[in-house]
Amino acid sequence: MAFDANKAPKSTGKFTREVLEEGLYPAVLARVVEVGDQEDKYGTKTKVVLAFTVPSQTIEIEGVQKQRMMMTFPLNQTSNPDATLMKYMKALGGATWEDVINKPCMIEVSHKQVKGETRDNISNVVKAMAGMSVPAPDCDTYIFDFDNPSKEVFDKLSDYRQGQIKDAVNYQGSAVEKMLEGTSSSAESNESADESEDSPI
Repeated sequence: MAFDANKAPKSTGKFTREVLEEGLYPAVLARVVEVGDQEDKYGTKTKVVLAFTVPSQTIEIEGVQKQRMMMTFPLNQTSNPDATLMKYMKALGGATWEDVINKPCMIEVSHKQVKGETRDNISNVVKAMAGMSVPAPDCDTYIFDFDNPSKEVFDKLSDYRQGQIKDAVNYQGSAVEKMLEGTSSSAESNESADESEDSPI
């Protein structure tokens, strides 16, 4: 097969979708999900996932064009000025989640190989250009606070993200566990929510 370096790669996984070209895209921070203390090869760190809508890029879901949504890999939730999260917060112009939710910015998309599959990756978040107008997200926006959780927001999360939160090192005895104790799962609600979004978080 002839090779063309100008042709954008495509995902080859089960949920095949065309990956975006590498570069900068106007975006809006739509969702913030704290997932608690997670273990990785560097130890145990408090993590958070940010999700951005990319209005200029759409995907068809059940016959309706929806804005693409892109998520960061879990970021260290720290106020260290050299941390990636703090650089993103500076670009978004705020110090708290409430300050930055629904804020416009520019995200830099790069490609990452994961198990032989090419995937989109947010490699940077920078300040929106002066005077730039970015359409608002066409999905519901929310913040999931691990220490002050909302059951309503938790039920909107994908099964994967709910499981990640429950697997947190500090889940036992947490406010999340206390909130969920004795409650039934919202599997039907989750399934409905997942089907209505490009990339449920």
